[in-house]
Amino acid sequence: MAAHYVLCRAAPDSTSQLAVTEEQYRLLRTGVYVLMHVCEVEEKYAAVIENYFEFELALLQEALRAMVFAGSNDVEAQAPKFLARAFST
Repeated sequence: MAAHYVLCRAAPDSTSQLAVTEEQYRLLRTGVYVLMHVCEVEEKYAAVIENYFEFELALLQEALRAMVFAGSNDVEAQAPKFLARAFST
């Protein structure tokens, strides 16, 4: 008994079919596997880029924080205010 190859739609209510040769079937199957692999690679690439973006954003935030608050100490920053109060009373 010879094998019979057909392509069917994935829709549940579809009854249309297209007869194909074994060679066409194998080529289509290989193409589907390649497309699935490419989609997986694209998803992983997108995840890496998103993680890199978040990493760079965190570095920028830390650099800004260090630049704005570098060497500032709340106690030292308020010392002149306390000295002014001590002399005014």
